[in-house]
Amino acid sequence: MRIVTFNVNSIRAHLENVLNWLDQFKPDVLLLQELKCQSEQFPYAPFEDRGYNIEVFGQKSWNGIAILSKFPIEDVTRNIPGFEDVQSRYIEAFTGGVRVASCYMPNGNPIDTPKFDYKLDWMKALTSHLEILQTYDEPIVVAGDFNVVPKDRDAKNIENLRNDAITQPPVRHLFEEWTEHWTDALRSTRDEDIYYTFFDYRAGGRQRGILLDFFLLNKQAKEMLKDSGIDETPRDQPKPSDHVPAWIEL
Repeated sequence: MRIVTFNVNSIRAHLENVLNWLDQFKPDVLLLQELKCQSEQFPYAPFEDRGYNIEVFGQKSWNGIAILSKFPIEDVTRNIPGFEDVQSRYIEAFTGGVRVASCYMPNGNPIDTPKFDYKLDWMKALTSHLEILQTYDEPIVVAGDFNVVPKDRDAKNIENLRNDAITQPPVRHLFEEWTEHWTDALRSTRDEDIYYTFFDYRAGGRQRGILLDFFLLNKQAKEMLKDSGIDETPRDQPKPSDHVPAWIEL
């Protein structure tokens, strides 16, 4: 099974780019973030024509996540259980024998504002939910745009991000807590490789790469893990997202 996470930065604006890549890569499960559309505005037809079942948790103009799968999708949860949130940032479901979650974590900028407080509250709520998921007797994959730079090596120009929410010690600490109990799939299979999944649109953006997208695997999913990586192909095609897809093979 091939599972992909992809922040598309507006599914309608970058639909052709996403579909062209999808036809080449052909994942079994596709976890999308930053749809920037309401659920009823999602372009279901071209994905359904390619054999995908779809669950969307959209939001007007902002946020929005989705799960697309070649398998039936069951037991769908929208929002982190127990966390009241008006923003569409988390969807979870069981599909193809694996429980998957698509996450779009808050950016949190600027720091020293309620936006950063919200980021920490959201991450703490996910921490509590991950503890519950650890009790499940099934493989689980939690993936998406985490808006965290765990280590300095995870950004091409880390000095430019010292005052950014994505590098702050409390944010890094929460990510470290997660990886004490969950496997960071990209680092698990290729720890020495340099990965970047975000490249901004400014001139020279490819020289300012940042690793923001991750897979967290529980014990059962880790035992199934064969390989992982990223695919920069869509970023070199017309009308790309500022993120590139990351993938795992179970």
